Amino acid sequence: MKGLPNLIRLHRWRLDEKRRNLAELERLAAELREQGRRMEEELKAEQKTAAASPEGSFGYAAYAKAVIARRAKLAASLAEVNEKINQAAADVTESFQELKRLEI
Repeated sequence: MKGLPNLIRLHRWRLDEKRRNLAELERLAAELREQGRRMEEELKAEQKTAAASPEGSFGYAAYAKAVIARRAKLAASLAEVNEKINQAAADVTESFQELKRLEI
């Protein structure tokens, strides 16, 4: 069983890689949520500006249209990242189980 410790070490390394990948995806999802929050704050500020000034209200329609498009794109990106997170979490679980099986 000389090769078993090497196999266990290899599985640990693969598990660590999958955990790092999962952490990166979770960081990306948090960043996308933060971008969405900042965009909503920006939208509220623009609404106040447009309401306060007649000149500002002319450009608001184009801005609002752009925000709607950005919001849809951001939601699609977040859904894609969440799907990848679910898959990565399943991969981590599978790798962990494989490692524990080898250790036992």
